[in-house]
Amino acid sequence: MTSGILNFSTDYDIELCILQQSPYHHSELVGDLSKKISDKLRTPSLFVKTKSIIKKNSAILVPIDENLGGEWKVAVALAKKISGKVIFYHTTWKDISIESDQAIDHCDPRVKKNILQIKNQINDVDYLFKIEMADSIHGGIICNATKYNVDLVIMRKSKSIIGGQDALVLNNSAFPLLIIK
Repeated sequence: MTSGILNFSTDYDIELCILQQSPYHHSELVGDLSKKISDKLRTPSLFVKTKSIIKKNSAILVPIDENLGGEWKVAVALAKKISGKVIFYHTTWKDISIESDQAIDHCDPRVKKNILQIKNQINDVDYLFKIEMADSIHGGIICNATKYNVDLVIMRKSKSIIGGQDALVLNNSAFPLLIIK
């Protein structure tokens, strides 16, 4: 089974492998199959505890900052497959809480450029750009994940050695988190 999944992943250029964790207690003794597969995959792996984590019409939250990575493309592709919605979120320290195109004028110019780039490349997906003032980046992400009742948060792997935003969201929320390398 392991070799079949690995071969399929390579043959079809799979970008994300979603694996269900073993529900059996003995998996720690004999080794969890999903963990063995993840160790051998070259693509990101998302571990879920249930088969229905991403369902039709799910909402996905993606933080956007001055460094644009591929996480937004993964979110858009996934949203297209499930007829879902993508909420792009940015934390600013300016006094702003706007859910419209005017909000981007209150962003760092690099963030504004990234938002415009994303907007120009999105089609056939329901999306929202949410820009607001927040005390902390991870706090804003968690609050908006709760507000919009998202089913998944997708973030880029932090370059920080200790306490990156991805680790703070993972350690302080109950939302499934997909970290893109």
